[in-house]
Amino acid sequence: STDKKNNSFGMGLNGSPFKTFDFYEARSPNEERFFTRPERIGSWMYYSSNYNNKFAFDINPYFTFFNEPNRQSFGIDLGPRYRFSDKFSLNYSFGYGISKNDIGRIGADGADIIFARRNVSTITNNLLGKYAINDLMTFNLEIRNYWSYTLNNDIYNLQNDGGVLENTTFLENRNRNFSSWNLDLSYNWIFTPGSQISILYRSNSAISQRGDGFSQDFGPNFRGLINNQTLNHALSVSFRYFIDYNQVKHVF
Repeated sequence: STDKKNNSFGMGLNGSPFKTFDFYEARSPNEERFFTRPERIGSWMYYSSNYNNKFAFDINPYFTFFNEPNRQSFGIDLGPRYRFSDKFSLNYSFGYGISKNDIGRIGADGADIIFARRNVSTITNNLLGKYAINDLMTFNLEIRNYWSYTLNNDIYNLQNDGGVLENTTFLENRNRNFSSWNLDLSYNWIFTPGSQISILYRSNSAISQRGDGFSQDFGPNFRGLINNQTLNHALSVSFRYFIDYNQVKHVF
C-alpha cells in the first residue's frame, strides 16, 4: 500500500504445509538421494518512506518457523538514504539474519553423506554513493561487506528416506567462516551521445575458514579481511565510441 505522502508499506505470509524433498542439498552423484525439509510458515513486513524527501528510510523484518523443535530463522534489513543535493547522495543498507537449528550438508565420510544441526549468522553492509559533476559526468562508489559463519552442534548421517540419524563417529570440525569485501569507485563521462569513457578502480578480498580458529566478533573479522594478503586491486579504462552510420556512409 502507498499513502498520500508516497510512503509505502506492506506485509505477507508464506509457507509450505507439506514436507518437501530437496534433491540438491544431498549433493550426491546418486540422483535418487534427497533431504526431507519440514513444514514451515513465515511472514515479512516492510516500510519505505518517500524517496522524494532528502532523508528516506527502509525497514524489512522477516521470520520463519519450522515444524521442528526450536528451529526458526529471522532477520531484518535496514536502509537509510540521504540526498545532500541534486548532485550528491548516499545510500546505506544493513542486513542481519540468523537461522537457529538449521539442518544442512557439511560434507561426506566415505559413502556417508554428513549433515549437521547448526546456527547460521549472516551480516551484510552495503554503501552506495553518487556524485554528479553535471548530467554527463558522474562518480559512483559501491562498498559491500558480507560475513557469514556457521556453528555446528549435532552431526547426522543422511538416510535413504530423506531423514537424518545421529552420527557419533564423525569428529572433524566443520564450523565455517566466510567474509568478503568489494569496493568499486568509477568515473563516467558521456562525451557525445552514445559515447562514453569509464575509469574503474576495484579492490576485493575474501576469507574462508574452517574449524574454530575464527572470531565471532565483527571488528577482528573485518580487520583480518582488510589486512588479508589476498586483497586485490585493479584499475581499468574503457572507451566506447558510437558511430552514426548516416554520417559516415558516404565513406563506404
